[in-house]
Amino acid sequence: MERSPRPAPLRRLGVAAASAVLLGSLVAGALVAAPPVTRPAAADASVTVPMMGPPVLSAAQLAAWFRSTGRAFNVPGETPESLASYFVDEGVGVNIRGDLAFAQSVVETGYFGFVGSMVKPTDYNFAGMGACDTCNSGRPFPNARTGVRAQVQHLRNYADITSRAANLPTPPVVEWYGRRIVNGVVTYDPALAIYNFDTFFAKGRAPTWNQMGNGNWATATNYFATVLNVYERILTWNGIPTIAKAGADPAGRTDLVERVPGGVHIGGWAFDISTPDAISVRITLNGTPIATVVANGYRPDVDAVFRWGAYHGFDAVVGVNTGGTVCAFGVNVGVGSRDTPLGCGTIPGPDPVGALDSISRAPGGVRITGWGLDPDTAGAATILVTKDGALGAAIPAGSPRADIGAAYPPYGANHGFDAVVPVGGGAVCVYVVNVGPGSPVRLLGCQNLVGPTPLSAIESVTRVPGGVRVVGWAIDPDSADPVPVHLYAGGVGVAILADRVRPNFSQYFPGYGDAHGFDATVALPGGRTCLYAINVGFGTTNPLMGCTDLLGAVPVGTVDAAARVPTGVRLRGWALDGDTAGPVDVHIYANGRYVAATTANVARPDLGTFFPAWGPNHGYEVTVPVTATGPVQYCAYAINVGFGAVNPLLGCRTVSVGTQPFGILESITRVSGGVRIAGWVIDPDSTDPVALHVYVDGAFRAVVTSNVSRPDVGAIFAGYGDLHGVDATVTATGGQVCVYAINVGGGVNPLLACRTV
Repeated sequence: MERSPRPAPLRRLGVAAASAVLLGSLVAGALVAAPPVTRPAAADASVTVPMMGPPVLSAAQLAAWFRSTGRAFNVPGETPESLASYFVDEGVGVNIRGDLAFAQSVVETGYFGFVGSMVKPTDYNFAGMGACDTCNSGRPFPNARTGVRAQVQHLRNYADITSRAANLPTPPVVEWYGRRIVNGVVTYDPALAIYNFDTFFAKGRAPTWNQMGNGNWATATNYFATVLNVYERILTWNGIPTIAKAGADPAGRTDLVERVPGGVHIGGWAFDISTPDAISVRITLNGTPIATVVANGYRPDVDAVFRWGAYHGFDAVVGVNTGGTVCAFGVNVGVGSRDTPLGCGTIPGPDPVGALDSISRAPGGVRITGWGLDPDTAGAATILVTKDGALGAAIPAGSPRADIGAAYPPYGANHGFDAVVPVGGGAVCVYVVNVGPGSPVRLLGCQNLVGPTPLSAIESVTRVPGGVRVVGWAIDPDSADPVPVHLYAGGVGVAILADRVRPNFSQYFPGYGDAHGFDATVALPGGRTCLYAINVGFGTTNPLMGCTDLLGAVPVGTVDAAARVPTGVRLRGWALDGDTAGPVDVHIYANGRYVAATTANVARPDLGTFFPAWGPNHGYEVTVPVTATGPVQYCAYAINVGFGAVNPLLGCRTVSVGTQPFGILESITRVSGGVRIAGWVIDPDSTDPVALHVYVDGAFRAVVTSNVSRPDVGAIFAGYGDLHGVDATVTATGGQVCVYAINVGGGVNPLLACRTV
């Protein structure tokens, strides 16, 4: 229901309305109380409710209350918890009470259901922004956080006459402040957004929620009371007095609760807007007060958000002898309603303390760094290292650590450790040993480290002329020395050393250096090729790095085609031997009998693509003489060179070999002036046209020649050309017409067809 940054008509309270790291550390995490029985009937409008200041309610409390209502939550892609966190975080960022803005949105959206609202759920507009009495829609925003940000920025403009875009943690929302329409086209201008934010016509008009309504955000006279009624319900449900709406209760947060030698270390911040002075913070253990500290420490981060001074931090060590739940409360001064819970943490008993800074594999074992001390002694604590649950080493935590000495002055600085312990990889855990009361040991951390066997990677395994090329790396965690790598193929083994420098390799394995790569070509026959990294130090396994199927020790190739040609039978294919880039001999057999030899040295660009190391010149094309007729099987064998002794079969093709003419007479028909004969004829022994003799009723009538162009026939019988078609008219009056093909090389003149016309 809020008008745009420039004056526009207002609307009445609608149907729906009637029905960063610092931010997180400052406001998140308050406890959620169980709902009491009573609820307020109406808001007390006599209490002044500031627009600015820290929230009273946390995001968890807001979301828990909303879920207790049982209302349907209709905000796409969000949950009550995530949306509530936006309100609290964005509110803190501009020092606006985001929990009250959440209550405002409950009113504006009808409990985030948007029933009867001018704005849609997908507009992410939670306060009727731009939805005026004479408008037909509200202003849309790209996502929920942006919609909340626009809302709290605009509330800050209402609340603070000194508000400026330069003082916001994020730029003014362009969808609200920077919207421009030219010729019906909507654009968003960041510079315009800054101008409109800084020159907002109602700036500073409502520093309190009591002034909202009556033209401020809404026309409704009861707007403030409606929002406050919802806010009071949320307070009451969370067990907080409704007078807390005045924002006079202390605000703050417990940032740290940890066990330290001699007690518990607790820190955070707290202030009360009733006084600029530091307030007291009450510390309890398991519900019993144990100390009071003053929140007067330097916290410029708190002042940067709330502008209430920088000296409102607390950081103290409180003496306790047992573990439990430690809580802090900001002690109220002035007109507030309660001592505000700042947060709690659980601490262990008087056990050792420490930290595992790093644990990593190193040459010779495992390197561990960190610190440990026991509150009962100033001497060096004992650090235990286990591997897979078994004790591996014990070392003292006696190295200088200035930071530990500064944090625990009574104990001195000599409580660090940095050592390589002789254990292999696996599940490695580090403990600090307790002395005095408490648990026997305290676990500092565990990590699954690379085991005692080598680590490695194969980047490529390729067959090349003369052998196999392998590229990769191998390293054994137990040593900085190069690792042997063994290669096996075809029953043959070769050893290489992973000692090639790989720049920046040590950044992944600090302390091991860069010389752990390999790139070698070895004389192996190919086939199934496997690599193994050879273990050194701990462990006994030489792990398999991987296997690859490569070109084997014998040649490979194909018979792509075999066809009858005028001079014999032509075979075409390719062959190469992995052991040489040179050409391979190919032997041809017909029905099992040797008939010819050729060399596979013809250019085949496709082979160069698939076998780049061998080049393209491995094709063959050979014409062998006809040695038999009928179906003849032609087989090609590649002659091996290098590794291996087998001359492998490349393939076989069966060709129907004939010597007499053949063809098809497609038609013999009666036409004006005689008989028309059409078709085609080829003699396999020649590319020349074939003569045809025509007989009618047994009497010789004519000779015709198969010399008409037939591209379809030429395409099928490659090498014979196109001029083998027949299309001739023979003078005859009808009867039985028979056509014979005359053999070019002598022999049988076969009958092609007889027809009665």
